[in-house]
Amino acid sequence: MLLSISIYYMLKQGFGESMIATLLELVVLIGLTVAILYSYSRSHRIVQTLTALMGTGALIGTLALILLIVFQTSPVPSGVGTLLMWAIFVWNLSVVAHILRHALDAHFVIGFLIAIGYTVFLNQFRVFIDQVLGSASF
Repeated sequence: MLLSISIYYMLKQGFGESMIATLLELVVLIGLTVAILYSYSRSHRIVQTLTALMGTGALIGTLALILLIVFQTSPVPSGVGTLLMWAIFVWNLSVVAHILRHALDAHFVIGFLIAIGYTVFLNQFRVFIDQVLGSASF
């Protein structure tokens, strides 16, 4: 996830802005994860959970990035690319839900709802970063 964010901002705004956006999003992801684990009294699982989230995020983000590049340069119908990206999105939510489920000793539905909350919060944070970096000049 962070890899695709870095590349997205690098292409859109430049290297400096992409690093700032990626670091801010990383801090938010760590903060949310730590807060959730503390609220469930599972602080001993912070390193394990963050490692799993970032490792799987890097793998899934790399796959999504490759598919994005392939479908932008190939004459495949746009519906196929969109369907694959949605499939990867749902797969990523399921992976995050599975990680959180085990980290919190909770039901999969709880992990899935928290994963959706992560996604909504990080997307809103991305919009905020776009507005801030769009008005700032580096």
